[in-house]
Amino acid sequence: QAFGCRCVPHTLVGATAEFRHASCGARCAIAQSDRMATADSSRTYMAFLCLLALMQGWTSSVWLVCAKELTAVHGSPAFTAGISHFMSCLILLLASGRELWATGWSGMRSKVAEIPHKIALLAGLGWSATIAIASPALGVGLTHVLVVSGELLTACSVDLIQGGGSLLALLAAAPLVITGVVCTVTEEVHTVGLSWPQIVGWTLASSACGAGLVLNSLGNTHVRKYLGALPASALSATVASAGNVVIWLVVEAQGVQFQPSSDTSVVLTWIMIGFAASYMVLVTTFVPDRIGFAFAFVLIICGKLASGLLVDALGFLGGQRRPVTLWRGIGVAAVFLGALLLKLPKAFAPKKV
Repeated sequence: QAFGCRCVPHTLVGATAEFRHASCGARCAIAQSDRMATADSSRTYMAFLCLLALMQGWTSSVWLVCAKELTAVHGSPAFTAGISHFMSCLILLLASGRELWATGWSGMRSKVAEIPHKIALLAGLGWSATIAIASPALGVGLTHVLVVSGELLTACSVDLIQGGGSLLALLAAAPLVITGVVCTVTEEVHTVGLSWPQIVGWTLASSACGAGLVLNSLGNTHVRKYLGALPASALSATVASAGNVVIWLVVEAQGVQFQPSSDTSVVLTWIMIGFAASYMVLVTTFVPDRIGFAFAFVLIICGKLASGLLVDALGFLGGQRRPVTLWRGIGVAAVFLGALLLKLPKAFAPKKV
């Protein structure tokens, strides 16, 4: 077809394919190296995107470790989440500066005007909800289990509302997710000694955070189609920062004062949490639309749960060690199986043309 004839495959030797003309039987040889190189690069690109999604889960554990460390220094999760989003906002604005400069203020306003669902511009407020998981009271593994549970329930609700979810899959997965939460929470109570009222409060807060993160990802993906990945991520970080400014002021009005520190290790932790937050929001904005939301979601969950168990078992940054016990393992496995039941059928479903 590239040479203006209708050819059908006949033989393939090395990088050269021999074709026979469909009408007259004449033969022609067309090099296939370009096609093979394109296919290889496409597979490599997809593998790279999958790795980015998997590492997003591990990066979230880095964020949690830094957040819990900074909360102990500065006095409140509100301050820690605020610092995280301020740093992320700065990093993403610098990263997207060239694109924003080239587009200009009027061009950006025109792009924003094209966004059909303007509510998506406020998706960064869902990211502000990470204040609920910055407390050092819970282990990283349990925090991930609770957040993932909130993400799953929210994502399923959105799917059902949009008519793309399966009620049967939800009914099969929900008991697994609930079992996983109960097993992990019970083990946390026995290991750390937190009271049940405290655990219930943090469970509700962390699950709400998971819901906020799903809505953040949905909104960012919608905005990205019109603004681009970096500007959409920068906008999300800016909105999240604005939300955290309000939370910060409310907390200080209640008498909780920010405890400053110029220690080198604290400043380095600020930088680390800023880059971790930037990476997470960029991946959730850029990757799911390319490899599929369901598959990306499963990869991110896999990274979160595996890294959470490892961080707790090793007790990073002087935190209390939480060994991988039978019940903790059952809890994590049950939540992951629930995610597989809900998401994998969609991940491998035939795409509509």
